[in-house]
Amino acid sequence: MEPKHITNPVFPGGYRLVRMVGRGCFAEVYEAVAASGERVAIKVLTSHHPQAWKRFHREVKVLRALPANPYVVAYLDHGTLDDGSLFLVTEFVVGFTLGRLLASGRRFSEQAACALMLQLCKAFAGLHRLGVTHGDVKPNNVMLTKPPTSPGLSSSDNVSKVIHLAQVERSSVEVRLLDFGLVRDAQGLLNLLERHSLLPGRDFEEELDAGMLTGTPEYIAPEQLADARRPLGTPARTDTSADVFALGVVFYEMLAGAVPWPFVADDADGADDKVVVKVKSYLDRRAAGQMPTPPRGIGRALWAIIARALDPDPKLRPRDAAALAEDLQRYMEFGIGVTEQLDTQATMVAQLEPDQETSSTRDLPERRRNTSRTRSEPGFRGAHVEDGNPMGRSSLLSLLQVPAKAKQTILRYSPQSRWSRVTVAAVALGALALVAV
Repeated sequence: MEPKHITNPVFPGGYRLVRMVGRGCFAEVYEAVAASGERVAIKVLTSHHPQAWKRFHREVKVLRALPANPYVVAYLDHGTLDDGSLFLVTEFVVGFTLGRLLASGRRFSEQAACALMLQLCKAFAGLHRLGVTHGDVKPNNVMLTKPPTSPGLSSSDNVSKVIHLAQVERSSVEVRLLDFGLVRDAQGLLNLLERHSLLPGRDFEEELDAGMLTGTPEYIAPEQLADARRPLGTPARTDTSADVFALGVVFYEMLAGAVPWPFVADDADGADDKVVVKVKSYLDRRAAGQMPTPPRGIGRALWAIIARALDPDPKLRPRDAAALAEDLQRYMEFGIGVTEQLDTQATMVAQLEPDQETSSTRDLPERRRNTSRTRSEPGFRGAHVEDGNPMGRSSLLSLLQVPAKAKQTILRYSPQSRWSRVTVAAVALGALALVAV
């Protein structure tokens, strides 16, 4: 591949270009050598569209703000060329993309797919902690490489790092997450930090995503299409769970050898507007909620994890990649799928009215009954609290013997309540333990 506009092979900072290794709609990527002799990758923005420039600044800011992560390509430098073009310098990753491996139609073993997916989830740790979405999770943005400590290689022998497919099966490769050009400040934290001058600039102040559908069709979450159609100024639904959806598609693809919902843009579609209409129609059909067929040979426990990540409702998916990693780690260690399936009942708390005491409460010492009190919390009304601790002994005993009239006082926790994660099973087990005493 020949560069489109680069005339001087030496960039500011002493970076000397070696060859072009990739080209996209808005940028070119080069292999280069730093003044220190280190091999680096340089991404050069070739588009002069204002939105492309704004997104490039966002990419640089996010990469600089992220804590060091062995599964994310490392930021090294950035700058401006003589003609005003922006460039970003990162570590040079030797290997090949996950997309290249999947293009061969290869299906991963369950062990290899789980090991790589767990690494990929860990790549999002810092990103999702900031409330930022990657926005373009797909196999072509995931590099596979050998770790520096790989047996038989010195840490400086980068050129000879050749990956064999058998090493993927043995899980002796590492992933690197690339291309942060479509990041989104989904929870507004970076914008807040900018407004308080804790981050320089105002790169996240402007809304860039309203009316825009960005990403790769097969990996776009349903809420991203809904957000593209929302009026400017209305709240967006896209959050870190949108990346979880894309991770679920990648996970499925590794196990099945194909994406769950294939999208084909015919050359006959011609104009961009026809392709956009076809993409919207494709995403609308997917949003209807029809789940794909589980990959051949995958057990119910693992499929429950994948299906949860692919749920069209973002509220029913893991909230971020860390939550998906927890599900996956639990499965790899204990063979357990999605634990929420074990508790499908609504959480309830019963409190007796003063004139509805049972023998259990009447028999308690007077001091115990007089020191109990009720605490009010948002979404949590009238819960029994004893000595400052919710669900004390008396209330648990009362819960076992609720008289008929007291059924009117059964309370359900509000979905917005911070207590809504308490389970009926925990209350019942605690009550039985106290009765046993």
